[in-house]
Amino acid sequence: MTADATNTKPAASPSAAKPGKPLRRAKSDPPWLGPFVTRKSVDNRWLFVGETMTVAAMGFFGFPGASQVLTTATTAFAVFLLISIIMQLLQPNVAMESMRQAVAQGLILGALMPVTASLWRKAMTGAFLGLALHLCGRCRSVRVHPIAAAMLAGWLAPMIFSGGHPLHQALFEAGFPPAVLRPDRMFVGAIESHAKVDPFTSWWNAVGETQHHDAVLRPVPFDRLIRDQVTILQHPSQLANMLVAGELPRVVELVIGCVPGPLGATSVGLILLLGLMLMMWRMAWLSLAVTICISAAIALQAMPLAGDGGHTVAFWLLADMTPTTAMTYVGYLLLTGPLLSIALLLAPQGAPMTRLGRLIYGIIIGAGVVAGPWWFQAPSAGFIGLAVAGCLARPLDAVRRIGLH
Repeated sequence: MTADATNTKPAASPSAAKPGKPLRRAKSDPPWLGPFVTRKSVDNRWLFVGETMTVAAMGFFGFPGASQVLTTATTAFAVFLLISIIMQLLQPNVAMESMRQAVAQGLILGALMPVTASLWRKAMTGAFLGLALHLCGRCRSVRVHPIAAAMLAGWLAPMIFSGGHPLHQALFEAGFPPAVLRPDRMFVGAIESHAKVDPFTSWWNAVGETQHHDAVLRPVPFDRLIRDQVTILQHPSQLANMLVAGELPRVVELVIGCVPGPLGATSVGLILLLGLMLMMWRMAWLSLAVTICISAAIALQAMPLAGDGGHTVAFWLLADMTPTTAMTYVGYLLLTGPLLSIALLLAPQGAPMTRLGRLIYGIIIGAGVVAGPWWFQAPSAGFIGLAVAGCLARPLDAVRRIGLH
C-alpha cells in the first residue's frame, strides 16, 4: 500500500455538522432558479429592484423621501438581525432568510409606503417586516408574503393603539404633504417647501408658478377615487369634472410617476419595467400578472353599492356609462392603486408551482386588490388578497402537479 493510499482520509459528508457552520439560508424565490443562478445573484436582483424604487422616491420626493424609505429598511433589518441572533443562540441550525434578501424586502416595503404616512408608521411597519421575515414567506409553512403581512399590520396597529381616537390616529398619518417635486428640482429639492397651483396645470408646466418653492401640492388620485367611488358611479359627470378640474392626473403623469402616492411606486412605467425585468430573469410569470389584472377588473364589476334605487352592483352603473367613461374609471382605479406593484413584484414570490394553482392564486389576489380598498377605504387594504392567497399557496401546490421542464 502506498503512502498516498495510507494517508488518504475519507471525504466528509456534505451534511456533516461542522463547528462554526453558517446558518442555513431559506429560499424566497421560485425553486426552478436553482440550476440557473446562485442564491447571491437572486438576492442581488431583488436588491436592484429595491434600490431602483428608492432612487425613484428620491427623484420625486427628494432626500426626505429616500431617507424615509431607508428608515423603513433599516428598522426592518435591525429587527430581523436581532431576532436572528436570538434564534441562533437558541437553535443554531434554524433556517433563515439571507441578509441581502432582508435588506431588499425592506427597501421595497419602504418604497410602497404612502408619502403621507408618518415616520413612526413607516418605522413600525418596518419592524413588523423584520418579524414577518422569520414567520412567513416561501420557505415557511405559512407562505404569506412578508411585505403583505407587514403592510396589514402597519395599517391596523395605529387603529388599535389609538383606541379609535381621531387625534391619536392622526399622529400616525402626519407625514409629508401630498406634494411632488418640480421637474427642475428633482432629487435636490425639499418637499416641505411646497405651494398650491392651479389643479389643471400639468406637472412639467408648474415651474413658472412656483419659483420660490421646490414642490407642488397635488391630490392623491387613488385616495380620491375610493373616497368618491359611489358618487362617481352614480353620477358619471363627476368623473369628467374631476378630469377637467385637474383633480385626477393625466395618464402621462401616471406613467412618469409625478403624483403623490407610494414613495417609490408612483410611476406606472417604472413598475412595468421592473416587472418585465423579473420575467426576463425567470423570477416572475406574465400569465400570473395577466390573471391578477383580469380578475381585478372582473371583481370591480361585482362590487356592491347602495344607491337611491336600492342595492346594486357596479356593473350595472358602469353599463349605463359611455364606454369611454367606463374604461376611464376602471383604468384609473386599477392603475393608481397597488395592483401593478402586487401583480408584478410581490405575487410571484409566493406563487404555487402548478398552473391551476397559480390561476386560483391570481384570481384571489386580483379580487382582494379591488375588494379591500372598496370596503375599507384604505389603499393598504389592497394587500388583504395577497395575504389570503399566501395562506392558500401551499395547499394550491397540490391541486395539480406538473413537471418542470
